[in-house]
Amino acid sequence: DLMAGLLFVFILIFAVMALALQEEQESHQEITEMIVGMLLEQFEAEYNYPVEISKETGIITVSEGVLFEFNETDLTPAGRAFLDDFIPQYCAVLFRVPEIRDEIAAVIVEGHTDEVGSYQFNMVLSLRRALSVIEYIFDASELPDFMHKTTLQQKLSANGRSKVDLKETPERSRRVEFKFRLKDISAFETSVDNIIPGR
Repeated sequence: DLMAGLLFVFILIFAVMALALQEEQESHQEITEMIVGMLLEQFEAEYNYPVEISKETGIITVSEGVLFEFNETDLTPAGRAFLDDFIPQYCAVLFRVPEIRDEIAAVIVEGHTDEVGSYQFNMVLSLRRALSVIEYIFDASELPDFMHKTTLQQKLSANGRSKVDLKETPERSRRVEFKFRLKDISAFETSVDNIIPGR
């Protein structure tokens, strides 16, 4: 009857949604693992390169001392030299392979602080540090043009974090992270379009 038919359709939609979501999660995991592998190959091969790379997420952590003086938001000369070398290599890993580049929704530069001081002060400090990095990247008089610069510009954003995601010590907590986010695919939209083409 009609109710049984509707119930069957909804069960079918739910099953296809679950399958699509599982496939999406597996695809995201595979892409993340590919990117992490390329980042490790790119940067761990260089002796004593001053970054930490998460083997699970691909987040790259740069300690405060590499980029900034304590409580400052202006890049140090050493910090500018680091970005001159790091940013072109990082972009090459993320964007040189079209199949990977097309799946990256955003690249985030995220400043972090320790727990000393007020929440507001630390939020402003961490955000201004992230913005200082981005301003330097796109200042043509500072960092020369590099491959994939336009693609990075389309995907890059800044974020600041205050008194969260703290590390074991204040020194390790004060850092800048470079992270990527993959595109989200609506499992429901994908499933319904597959079941009811041209809806």
